[in-house]
Amino acid sequence: WFYSGDIGEIDRDGYLKITDRKKHIIVTSGGKNIAPQPIENLISESPYVDQVIVIGEKRPFLIALIVPDFSKLTEFARENAISAESNKALIENKHIQQIYEKLLRNISRQLATHEKVRKFLLVDEAFSIESGDMTPTMKLKRKAITTRYTAEIDKVYQALNMVYNTE
Repeated sequence: WFYSGDIGEIDRDGYLKITDRKKHIIVTSGGKNIAPQPIENLISESPYVDQVIVIGEKRPFLIALIVPDFSKLTEFARENAISAESNKALIENKHIQQIYEKLLRNISRQLATHEKVRKFLLVDEAFSIESGDMTPTMKLKRKAITTRYTAEIDKVYQALNMVYNTE
């Protein structure tokens, strides 16, 4: 037996499939343990998503910070006569927001109730090594990203009149 810190499952053919790292498990305020990686993988399948991180530690539900694929979004905006002056203007557009709302609704059908991403934030700057959001091996630094976007994350929960202690 070798303890690696990985979480996995045995597939139909009897092979071990690594699904996440134990240290990445999210424990919600309701006590549910959720592996974010499979959810992030589903969201990342969209051509409109470049990067994503799911957050919900000690919170009542999950939210996602999504870095859009701005080349795809700009193309969509052009085809639909949407002003694309800047990345920030793009992600604030209600038609663009609807793309991601629909994406999360579709993904929700594949998830258990406690795994559903209820809200999202579109981020206009990619996660990077330089910004401290990624490791040199290009893995997301969950704590660094959560800390960097604390104010925005708190606003999402507060907007729904849900003020929770995150400590």
